[in-house]
Amino acid sequence: ARAGTLLVGAICALPVARRAACSGTAAEMLVLAGLGLVAYSLFFIDSKHVFPGFNALPVALGTAFIIHGGGSCNRISAVLAHPLPVAIGLLSYSLYLWHWPVLAFLKYSHPNPGVGLQLSAVAVIAALSWLSFRLVEVPCRASVGSFGEIASRQLLLPSIIIISLGVWLSATGGFGIYGSKGAYAQALESVAP
Repeated sequence: ARAGTLLVGAICALPVARRAACSGTAAEMLVLAGLGLVAYSLFFIDSKHVFPGFNALPVALGTAFIIHGGGSCNRISAVLAHPLPVAIGLLSYSLYLWHWPVLAFLKYSHPNPGVGLQLSAVAVIAALSWLSFRLVEVPCRASVGSFGEIASRQLLLPSIIIISLGVWLSATGGFGIYGSKGAYAQALESVAP
């Protein structure tokens, strides 16, 4: 279902695509078209549409257009080069990784969360994403050492921590969200499709 979006991204990364980057008015028009496709996806693709599948292509192509046309100096590129979009871009992978577990945990612990809890979840996602970026992504990119050192530091140790956390959560009935009276399991059943 995501093969098309991966293909679009792979084409963007090809050296041939980078050399064919446009400039001036053509680049600006390409970025505008890309923004239009992303806006279309944001406002017109909803829960009634199958996603990802073919409905993921407008946002994937739009993003590719923005990347392809955004490399040249134009007004839109200047806006996208502002520190806020750049920071969101740097955190995007961590945001992608953290949003689902935090939102799932929120849904399990509070089946009908209010606006305050939802905003708190957004803040938690942002904080965890920033921590992941600073403590995992940046050090991984700058790794030096033998394969064994890197593997033990970046694979073995985190795996031990994650497995230990999973065992602890399982043993405590989900961090004791509802106590040990089986209410956690009942809450999980109440939100199951």
